[in-house]
Amino acid sequence: MIKIKITKKSVMQEALKIDQMGLPDIMVTLIREDLTSRLNQVRLGLLLKDKPLREQGAATALFNLLDFSEDKFLFSSAALKSIFQSFEKHKKFQDMALMHLDVVALAMVGEEVDDRDWRPGMPTPEPRRSGPVGRPLTLKDLKGMRKSFKKYMKKNAVEQKEEALEHIDNKFDQIITQHYYETIRNNEAGSLLIAFLRNHPSNEKDLNEKSYKEAIKYVRRFFNEQEVEDQIVGRYSKGFFWYSIGSTACSIEAYRMGHCGSSTMGNSPGGMLYSLREKRTGQKISDSHVTLAYAAEDSTVYQIKGKGNCTPDEKYGPYIVDFLKKYEVETIAETGAHSDCDFTEFINYLRDEYPDGNYVDSVEEILDQFVNDIVGENQLDTEYVFFDAEVDHDGEEFYARVGSNVSFTVELPMFSEYEDKDFLEEIFDEEKEKIEDALWDYGLEDADEDRSMLNIQLKFFGERASDPRNRHEAFAEVSYPLETKYVRAENVDYEMRQLRSTATYYREEEIEELRGEVQEYFQKSYQDIINPDGPKAFADIVAALPSLREEFQYFELELDEEDGLLYASVDLSLPLRIRQFSNAARYSSSLWRPALGDYVDDINSTVDNMRYGQKIQHLLEKERLSLARAAERQLKLDFGPEFEVDEKFRTDEPFGLGMKRRRVGPDVIGDGFTQPKLSIELEISAIDKKSNILYSIEYLRFVEKVLPRILEQLPRTGAQNSIDAYANKFQRRLEQRSLRENKKIKIKIIR
Repeated sequence: MIKIKITKKSVMQEALKIDQMGLPDIMVTLIREDLTSRLNQVRLGLLLKDKPLREQGAATALFNLLDFSEDKFLFSSAALKSIFQSFEKHKKFQDMALMHLDVVALAMVGEEVDDRDWRPGMPTPEPRRSGPVGRPLTLKDLKGMRKSFKKYMKKNAVEQKEEALEHIDNKFDQIITQHYYETIRNNEAGSLLIAFLRNHPSNEKDLNEKSYKEAIKYVRRFFNEQEVEDQIVGRYSKGFFWYSIGSTACSIEAYRMGHCGSSTMGNSPGGMLYSLREKRTGQKISDSHVTLAYAAEDSTVYQIKGKGNCTPDEKYGPYIVDFLKKYEVETIAETGAHSDCDFTEFINYLRDEYPDGNYVDSVEEILDQFVNDIVGENQLDTEYVFFDAEVDHDGEEFYARVGSNVSFTVELPMFSEYEDKDFLEEIFDEEKEKIEDALWDYGLEDADEDRSMLNIQLKFFGERASDPRNRHEAFAEVSYPLETKYVRAENVDYEMRQLRSTATYYREEEIEELRGEVQEYFQKSYQDIINPDGPKAFADIVAALPSLREEFQYFELELDEEDGLLYASVDLSLPLRIRQFSNAARYSSSLWRPALGDYVDDINSTVDNMRYGQKIQHLLEKERLSLARAAERQLKLDFGPEFEVDEKFRTDEPFGLGMKRRRVGPDVIGDGFTQPKLSIELEISAIDKKSNILYSIEYLRFVEKVLPRILEQLPRTGAQNSIDAYANKFQRRLEQRSLRENKKIKIKIIR
């Protein structure tokens, strides 16, 4: 019976014409303008015939039909109610209409209407829904409504009858036209539907017995899953071919194959994806049968999976072997990971058919090599980071456990003049836990979650024999473990890169920042005995803040009273112009985001290579020394004759000075140009020595004086040329890729 029914419907559709479907004449005209094929016209008409209208938009247009915002009321309030109540088949519109009647009546007699309600000259408001509503309105409903309106008009209208009838027809045509434009011509999904129908004469058959929603879903899949000819890397008989997906992940492949669709298992890159696909004669969308992950840089195939991550069907074996031969693959690392299937027979088949490959025999071998690379001859240890690793298993699966530890020393010069070593140690025993808590709260992002593993020790170099006062040089030893990693075989490449990144992250710059924090925590703990004058000097500076803020043109001064900190900062615009771009929905996110990411990375790399922070520091140093030599005196402070600057502060930058470049990011989105930014920051603490506090203020005055001259000396030409080239490259990439993505559709639309 099903076959007979389908055949009968198909025959009826074959014999049907667009103007025989009961569609409004204006809809027939619009469809004919977009499609020339009779079958395509009929197919689109069938899809639109029962598609719901946007109820609010249609209701607004129907009320506008009555012209009750002007002095051309065609119907009384009672007549309106009668008309609306007559629409028994369209309960939803009836409910919406009746909810508006009170508003309409008030407006008709000129009474004031609440702001929430409709008033003459305003669009029809969102109706107040007070109960259940019926089904959505359709074109068929509009046809009945038009008939009811005209029937009522013919019976009850005396004056301007013909004008009113024409007016009704025009308004209904406007509603239908708007519906068509919103659904088809000005709608991305509708445009795809038209393009699909124009693509091939037989395409309309693929939409047989589908609803509009189902048809759109199918059409989207058709265009999304179309293969690019240039990415087909090998064709075979019976419609089989290898397709280069061009990325390490693909949601389409995941949907087709029932696996994750990624070579990055556990965030581990394992090569670009290739798909063995089949498209039989007349088939619109291909089928996927095998997913393969191949890394050309190390000539390794990491994964060869069939559906559901299981072994590929044996009939696809020759295609897989041909791929290995074509690319002269050196290593096959497929071990059956992420699968409950036994890959032994499949791997043995590949060994027999492709003996030139190096086959990874086991997960243990991969992990053993990984561990050896960490702790063996090529160990990753650096000055501040130390690694250990071993292979282990949980009874079912082997893994590598990788531990790492950060360790560094911090000189404590604030203790150099304090003679009572035992007293310092006594205070440390009391304050140790507080100092460790403060450092932990500072933010050790990569540290192990176990707080007890952080350890700080106070130590001394011993008595200095050359110093008659027997001063002690103190330092702190800091150590803490990083998060322990448990690495599976398929993740070793990614994790090795992460470990190398960790090792290089804890370089001198990062450790120096941590050292500064540790010094600060010790200063806070010992400030009463090592810095009795510092808090008083800081309080004097705080009291002078209003006048200091007026004095400084570039620096902004912000006070954190709770932590006893004064922040001085200035944001500098570096002498480079970066072109901005705006998407404005012109490009798909899959095109825009990676292209923008590369543009931003290129710019940041160029700006980083310019080392503007170092250049500014060098120029400041040059200016300061020049000033000192010219004056043949120390920088003069304005805090009274009783204070003289310590000799070391005459030649050193103040403690707490730093420079940070803001990475370029979202600021490249827009119209026009932007500039990279660099900030000079100086932190003054209430626990600092009086000499450093006062010198810091004087140093700010010095920077204010020389800053304009320094900015003029910064280089720009070479970097600017590179940045301009990146902007041009970014624009070309967007335009070329966008053209390639839309090429087929555009060719079909042009008539």
